[in-house]
Amino acid sequence: MKMYALMSLRSQPLRMFLSIGGIALCVLLMLFLLGVYRGVEEGSMEFIHHNRADLWVLQGNATNILRCTSVLWNNSANEIANIPCKIGGAVALNTVNGWGR
Repeated sequence: MKMYALMSLRSQPLRMFLSIGGIALCVLLMLFLLGVYRGVEEGSMEFIHHNRADLWVLQGNATNILRCTSVLWNNSANEIANIPCKIGGAVALNTVNGWGR
């Protein structure tokens, strides 16, 4: 089977170069997307480090603030809003009232 594949690639050099070029382009695009993701991830973490918020609320197993969508019930939001802040900033929360119960 290996010999057949090698003979086929040698007999059709254009197809071989197009295959190699396609694989190289896929690898290049994956590296580009990984770089964009890492840059956005670092930017979001930099936002957290330079923001003076007292409290960040994310759902469980969230690895960064971009990949989470946290939905809080009203009783959880009220408990969080009643936490005293050292800086005195406002707390803005998106809540759901009775959804999914």
